[in-house]
Order: sequence, then C-alpha cells, then structure tokens
Amino acid sequence: MNGELLGYGARHMLENPAHEVKIYKGSDLILYFFVSSPDEAVANHIATERATDFVKAFGWDDVRVELTKRG
Repeated sequence: MNGELLGYGARHMLENPAHEVKIYKGSDLILYFFVSSPDEAVANHIATERATDFVKAFGWDDVRVELTKRG
C-alpha cells in the first residue's frame, strides 16, 4: 500500500489499470519510477509534483516525466 500511503495514486506496483510514471533527467537517465492513478490527469499531476521536487532539490532544468497507460 506504499503508493497509496505516499500519495502516488496506486496501492501497489502491480495495480491495473494504472499509469506507469518515469521521471527522467535529460534524455535518458531515469531518476524515479512509480505506478499512479488510471486517471491520466491525476497521474500527470502527481508525476509533475514529483518532478518538481527534483528540480527544487537539485536545481536541474532538464527533468521530464513520461506516462504509460497499462491495463
């Protein structure tokens, strides 16, 4: 239930339907991966908040998110 408790939108990594979220630095360095809500708007909001955490913490300007719907 970590995802639900931490606010990622999905109870666990195997939940379906859901969106897989990858947060990148630059074009190909994956910083973070989690499973989020099946609702794309909700998943995008959560992903953007987590990406913003990296920007604020490290001052990077090349952080991006990628959502993939599954299930």
